Amino acid sequence: MLADLQAKQGVLGGIRNLANRTERAAIRDALAARATGATPTLAPEHQKTLDEWAGAKTISDDQLRTLAAARAETLKAALVQGRGIDAARITLGDPQVDRDRGMPAVMIALGG
Repeated sequence: MLADLQAKQGVLGGIRNLANRTERAAIRDALAARATGATPTLAPEHQKTLDEWAGAKTISDDQLRTLAAARAETLKAALVQGRGIDAARITLGDPQVDRDRGMPAVMIALGG
């Protein structure tokens, strides 16, 4: 959603979104803040709009795998940098997507 809101709209897109420019900006700013680790709050009406947009967004299995792999790499970096664990001890598995059971997952193993 953040990438969509940050994308250049062009003249026609700008005109089409003129009526909800303030709402789009509030949602974009909240998502950008979340991406940096902050916990911003949205007005209830803006949260409702964000939920509707997110519910209408389709995400491919490849996109979910990419997201899961990026999150696993972030966790690995946090364990190495923040906890001093040797990177060679951390093994990341291939992301698996099972839409029937829920969110994408990556197996992470710590070796001895």
